[in-house]
Amino acid sequence: MPQSDFSSRIDDNIRRVQELFRGDMTLKERCFAPRYNPECRCVLFYIDSLVNVDLINEGILAAITRISPIPPGVSGFDYILRSGLATDEVIRLTGEDDMLTELLGGNAVLFIEGSATALALNTRGFPTRGISEPESERVLRGSREGFIEAIMVNVSMLRRRLITHDMKFEFQKIGQITRTTVAICYIEGLAEPKVLEELRRRLGRIRFDAILDSNYISERIRDNPRSPFRTVGTTERPDVAASKLLEGRVAVLVDGSPVALTVPCIFTELMQSPDDYYLNYYYASFGRLMRMACAFLSFSIPAVFLALITYHQELIPPPLIISISRARQGVPLPSFLEALLILLAFDLLRETGTRMPTSVGQSLSIVGALVLGQSAVEARFVSAPMIIVLAFAGITSLIVPRIAGAVSLIKYLLLCCAALFGLYGYVAGMTVVLAYLFSMRSFGISYMAYSSMFGVRYWQDIYVRAPWSKMKVRPFFSKNRSRIGGETE
Repeated sequence: MPQSDFSSRIDDNIRRVQELFRGDMTLKERCFAPRYNPECRCVLFYIDSLVNVDLINEGILAAITRISPIPPGVSGFDYILRSGLATDEVIRLTGEDDMLTELLGGNAVLFIEGSATALALNTRGFPTRGISEPESERVLRGSREGFIEAIMVNVSMLRRRLITHDMKFEFQKIGQITRTTVAICYIEGLAEPKVLEELRRRLGRIRFDAILDSNYISERIRDNPRSPFRTVGTTERPDVAASKLLEGRVAVLVDGSPVALTVPCIFTELMQSPDDYYLNYYYASFGRLMRMACAFLSFSIPAVFLALITYHQELIPPPLIISISRARQGVPLPSFLEALLILLAFDLLRETGTRMPTSVGQSLSIVGALVLGQSAVEARFVSAPMIIVLAFAGITSLIVPRIAGAVSLIKYLLLCCAALFGLYGYVAGMTVVLAYLFSMRSFGISYMAYSSMFGVRYWQDIYVRAPWSKMKVRPFFSKNRSRIGGETE
C-alpha cells in the first residue's frame, strides 16, 4: 500500500482541506455520523454547483445515516464502503493531488474517523448545454446532433453510434492548472498503431498550465505548426467523428470544447462534406469536384486577372480589353493597389460580419459590400471589372471554409508574384505552394496522399463519391483496409 497523505484522525483531515480551500466559499462541508454508530464520525466535502444535490442527500448522507449497527471486529470504513453507499462509482484516495482532482471535477470526498484513506464518490451534476446542430457544420440531411462541452456526453454519442467492443477510450489529464480531461478515441484493429503511439507521445510532452479548448491541443500535436494549412482535422458532429474512426483515424476529445480532433488529416479530406454521404452520389461527386475547382479559382483568379491586364494584354480578346480599358479610365490607382484594397475591404467586411451578432452581421456584410462597391465604382476609385473579378473570387472562397485562412494568405502571395512578374510570377508562386503542400505530412502520412495515385480504386472516395456498393476499401493508412472483412489488394 502506498503511503497516505491523510491522517487517521478526521479532525486533522478537516483542518487540512479547509486550509487548502481557504477563502473559497464554494467548498461545502457536512459532518455527520451513522444513527446507530455515533462514534464513527464522517465528513463530506464537495464543491457547490458542481454536484447533484439529490445524489449527495439520498446516495450518501441518507444511506450512511440509516446503516445498521456495525458488527464487532469490522472497521467503520470497511462497513460503510461495503454497505453504506448508494453511488455507482467509489474511488479510494490516499494522495492530496488525487483528492483535489476529484473534488474539483465534481465528485464528493468522504473522510471516515479511524481511516487514512478518503473516498471519492461520483456526484457530478453540473449544468451543460443541450445537444443541438452545430452552426458551423449544418447539413441538408443526416444527424442534427452536435458535440457539446461535456466530454462524457460526447463519449456517449460516439458509443451509441459505434456499438463494438473494439471501440476504445483512453483518458488523461493535461494542464498544470486546469487539469483538463482529454480522451483518445479509436477502433482497435482499424487505427494504425504507429499513428496511435505518435499521438500518445505528442500529448504526453505537452507542458502547459491551461487547456481551455481543443485548439490548445491541436497546435501542440500538429505537424508543421507554422503552416496555414491544418494537418489536424476538426469536427463538431458525432456522426462525422464516427465515420473518421471507421476509416482508421484517431479522434481526440477535450473536456470543455465541442470540437473533436481527428488524425491523420490529408488535404483532400478538407474538400469533403458530410452531405456527400447523405445525398445521391452523382450530386455528391459533382459538389466535391466543384469545391476543388473553387478552391483553385479562389486564390488564382485575382493573380491571373492582374497579370493579364498588366503584362499580357495580348492574351485578352480585343473587345474585352477595350471594355476593361474604358472602365479603368479615371481610376487613379495602379491595378495592383486597386486589387489589394478591394481584397482588404472584402476581408474586413467578412471578418466584421463574423464577429457581429448573426442578424446584424449578415445585414452588415450584404449592405456593406453593395454600398461600398457601388460607391467606389461611381466615384472612380476602383473599376467595375476589378470589383466583379474579385467578388467572384470571394464567393468561390466561401465554398471551402475549412481552408479559408490558407486561401486568403495564398491569394495575397500570388497577387504580389503576379504584380512583379506577371503570369511567370503566378506560375512560380503556384509551384512553390504545391511543392510546400507535397512536402507536408500528418502523423507520418503524406498531406497530398492520393494526388499521385491513379486508378478508380484510389479515387472512389477522394475526387468523387462512389456508390456504397463500390466502396469496399478504407484509406491506405488504415490497419485493416477491407470494409467487408475480405482481403484487399
